Amino acid sequence: MLWKFQKEFLFGLLLLISIFLFHLKADAFKPDKNPVATLTEYQNSTTRELSLENARLRVLLNLPKRKSGAIAAIGEVSTLDPIGWPSWLTVETDQAGRVSPGLIVLDARGNLVGHVTEKEGKRIKVMTILNPQNRVSVSIQESREAGILESTGLLNLTINYIPNDNSPRIGSNVITSKLSHNYLSGIPVGTIQASTVGKGFFRKILVRPSANFSSLEEVIIVY
Repeated sequence: MLWKFQKEFLFGLLLLISIFLFHLKADAFKPDKNPVATLTEYQNSTTRELSLENARLRVLLNLPKRKSGAIAAIGEVSTLDPIGWPSWLTVETDQAGRVSPGLIVLDARGNLVGHVTEKEGKRIKVMTILNPQNRVSVSIQESREAGILESTGLLNLTINYIPNDNSPRIGSNVITSKLSHNYLSGIPVGTIQASTVGKGFFRKILVRPSANFSSLEEVIIVY
């Protein structure tokens, strides 16, 4: 009788140990995250990215014509060279047939980015205003003083040929000039950050570009 009771006790004990080990193993192989929850998070993130892209495209399409002229194409920036202070952009667009060298390139808010230099298929090459080879005839919107915008590298844009006798106000807007042969007049270019007396006859004027090149994703190409 006693032996029968001991066998039943041992059997029950072994059964409890087996159940405990089974649950322990199941917990060890349980995934860290519910796959359904992970998929939902991915779908939410994708939906938000598409929503932001649609919002940017709506801004591009509603850009006032007085700032842009006629829109030839809207393109997506595929490369920045170099990243951070790009002298060159590569843009891809399905409307490349309407694009030709010399056309103006703007950001979504109508700020000057640069101009088209060449195209190959759907790929458009853009020289930006940050390129030391680029020259832009500009004027200071407030005082109407005219000069030439150039990039000196090292994150500097300067306006040359404004006399030392003139003193543009810090924060004044800089726009493309009516004297420009390459750009429509009145396009926002940047704001004056510093203005000091230079050597010789002309002031040293530093400009911060209005276009945010670090977050540039789409551009407008205009006639």
